[in-house]
Amino acid sequence: MHIVFFIRRMNDYRAFSTLVNKGLEKGHTVECWHLCDPANKQGGKGYLYPDPANSPFAGKQRRGVSVVAFDSMEKMSEAACSTPGITHIVTLCPPEMIIREQDLERFGGFWCIIMHGPDSFKETGRLVGRTIDPGVKRIFFPYTRHFFDWGIEFSEKFLPVAKTYFSETNTLVRPVGCTMFDERLDAIDPEEVRRKYGIPEGKNIVLYLPYAFGKSKKNRKSRSWQHAFSGIHVQRVARRAFNDGGYRPLSFTERFSKYISELSRILPDRQARTTLFRGWHEPAVIDALRVFCNANDLVLVVKPRRKFDFSEAVHRKADIIIDDDESRQYPSKLQELFSVASLTVALFSTAAIESVHQHVPMLNIESMDDRFLGTEQRHWHPNHEGSFYSFPGVVRNFTIPEFIRRMPAASIRDFAMEPGKRREYMDRFIGDEKPCAAEKFYCELERIMREQAKNG
Repeated sequence: MHIVFFIRRMNDYRAFSTLVNKGLEKGHTVECWHLCDPANKQGGKGYLYPDPANSPFAGKQRRGVSVVAFDSMEKMSEAACSTPGITHIVTLCPPEMIIREQDLERFGGFWCIIMHGPDSFKETGRLVGRTIDPGVKRIFFPYTRHFFDWGIEFSEKFLPVAKTYFSETNTLVRPVGCTMFDERLDAIDPEEVRRKYGIPEGKNIVLYLPYAFGKSKKNRKSRSWQHAFSGIHVQRVARRAFNDGGYRPLSFTERFSKYISELSRILPDRQARTTLFRGWHEPAVIDALRVFCNANDLVLVVKPRRKFDFSEAVHRKADIIIDDDESRQYPSKLQELFSVASLTVALFSTAAIESVHQHVPMLNIESMDDRFLGTEQRHWHPNHEGSFYSFPGVVRNFTIPEFIRRMPAASIRDFAMEPGKRREYMDRFIGDEKPCAAEKFYCELERIMREQAKNG
């Protein structure tokens, strides 16, 4: 096989690295094509610019793989059609979203679409009104059949184009598990991780993933609650351009102007006023978590995503804050931190997948943002028992007031992972640990190619 991976952002390697490595082990020709448009170095996701030098497979230690840069999607698209011998192209999204229609028709190999959470279904909304050519050879690799059915249920209710796109007529569906994991995680040395991140020897951590506050969220009521929970408490902003890390403190004038602007959004909204004045906000969440960590002799580590700002209280109460431009993959910083974590705390984060896979129980805090209270969003942010964010013995669900009230007196033993329940969660949402997803991915490709050859 001759396999090409489309790398549009550096964190695409989260899902691709295990596949690249397994392809090399099996002796296939593997290429990683990076979209290196200089314009992508700026903006809110500039830090994710896929510099080929940062590829986990760049350099002499990864002989057998080619890392190639293209300065435009048009050139990458043309190369996909004109390069002889390519049998498979691997992407995170439907190729129709990134490839010119005429090039899509010219490429005769297989398009392999790797699942990356609920977005794999939601992003097909960009295909509404477009013709989906059944002659294009597509294979979709979801984590599990249950997760796939969950996505199809969503499409039946809210986005029919997704059901059409992933129908048997248009796309082969082959569940293989989550491709973020393979045996490499077993080789992570916890003591080395502690030294690397300044965690005291022998200590374990609580890993807090802050609320994803972003100005781009457009719903008015939604934004009012966001400002009350997080935005009004932000006093420094992340630097997001490529190769520009850290945080810039806001000046007094900036903070004052921001405070007045955010109050004007909060005060007219009853839910937002309640959140602010009753103290059901992120500073109170981190206060409760700080007390919990002190009582349980745990180090409080915060791992934000650079594209989101977070409350000043989080900066002040954390023992360690990990600045992550996500250029480090395979393993990622997050995967390294899970190796020394006793507990993960987050608000509706799909990092639950990684936490549970690495045997770390998770506490989910229900965000009261109206984004999650609408019927469509509620589908992907469930809180009923046995669901993705509320699975007793694995992922425990809290409302914000409940978390603030209960955590200071809680023991880490209260949240111990139950192995049998973890196995159920894995079967339902993540997939088998062994064989790893990458091994199953190539087994499916080989099976499909044999069937194609047999059928002529």
